[in-house]
Amino acid sequence: MKKRYVLFAFLCLFLIMSAITNPSDKDEYADWVGNQIKQEKGPLLGMLGGSLIKLGTSKKDFVLFTIYETKFDKNEKKPLIALGIFNNFIWLEEGE
Repeated sequence: MKKRYVLFAFLCLFLIMSAITNPSDKDEYADWVGNQIKQEKGPLLGMLGGSLIKLGTSKKDFVLFTIYETKFDKNEKKPLIALGIFNNFIWLEEGE
């Protein structure tokens, strides 16, 4: 019986921490993507990308996590998709 309470308390704590640390700010996401671009493509593209990333990004906030989708063109087949959870971003799909 005590194991259930401990497991339930741990699950509640996990969900609360996830909700509190959900990165739901587009600026944080744009900075992160800009840093990723700087590392892969060079500093010039990283500096130019920040404002463009914000304009082309839509987000879906699910309280525990946020999904960011970035399209630079409306006809783009594979957008950049990232998951924001626990103050971190994780690539789900890296566009072309």
